[in-house]
Amino acid sequence: MLGPTGSGKSSLANVLLGRDKEWKNPAEDEECFTVGAFSGTVGSGVTRDVCAHVARWLGHGPFVTVVDTPGFGNSLEEEEASIEQLVDFLKDDLMYVNVFVLTFKESDKRLTLGLQSMMKLLGRMFGSEFWKFSVICGTQWGYDER
Repeated sequence: MLGPTGSGKSSLANVLLGRDKEWKNPAEDEECFTVGAFSGTVGSGVTRDVCAHVARWLGHGPFVTVVDTPGFGNSLEEEEASIEQLVDFLKDDLMYVNVFVLTFKESDKRLTLGLQSMMKLLGRMFGSEFWKFSVICGTQWGYDER
């Protein structure tokens, strides 16, 4: 899961793992997969570390590993640390990725400079193949008649 802070990465990850979208991680020392509404933090996102959980796809399918990541759009120092942690985790712990899910809030109508540079950086890090294995997901969709 990749995307800006607050774009719904953890909520979507929980649904894909068969959990309630507002699941709160019971582990005292881990905030991964905890939805922002249930955290004690404000503003810069809940997920601070790259981490993976294994569960059945949508709760009843084959086992899958979903990786939750800190959001983009925070301070430059936080983003650099997050990217370094992500690359190390994927290379050393996970070793391969089937798909990258890029999350964007449906209400975000602009592609910010920070997000543009993050997408370019991901493309450079993972090569041109990155885009062949990426899915763009609009989150927090209103589903109204309009």
